[in-house]
Amino acid sequence: MIRFVSTGGTAPPVGLTEAIEQGLAPDGGLYLPEPLKPLPSGRVSGLRDLSLVGVGRRVGTHLLGGHLDDADLEAAVREALDFPIPLVQLSVRIYALELFHGPTLAFKDIGARFLARLLAAVSVRVSEPLTVLVATSGDTGGAVAHAFHGVEGTRVVILYPLR
Repeated sequence: MIRFVSTGGTAPPVGLTEAIEQGLAPDGGLYLPEPLKPLPSGRVSGLRDLSLVGVGRRVGTHLLGGHLDDADLEAAVREALDFPIPLVQLSVRIYALELFHGPTLAFKDIGARFLARLLAAVSVRVSEPLTVLVATSGDTGGAVAHAFHGVEGTRVVILYPLR
């Protein structure tokens, strides 16, 4: 099973649950799957025929390495990406994903909503809620607050700068 290592290079590897619940590694790094392998070219070309949820499920399966069963992963992707993310053609060979159609109109809705659902899927519930601490000067706070709204066993604290 895939382990998650810190980009800081000194923290011990952890499982998916620990990586998500800790957020940052003890050495200040971000957790990444180890090994971080690209999708095989045949699987990449097959993505074009899938729905957004299908792409999310396939990439999630690749990166999370069996830490979630298919039903939990599909539910997390489906709930996180329940708004349009249109692919807009800008010119003959140039396309752009419009990532601002989520509930808070911030591109951060995509990652924050997936993280919230992933956390709900892997966390062991304890008597006290898990506190998600966010420091922001912009739209991150609103996106994270909305993403975790209704996620059982969590609360969000948002810190904004005084000036």
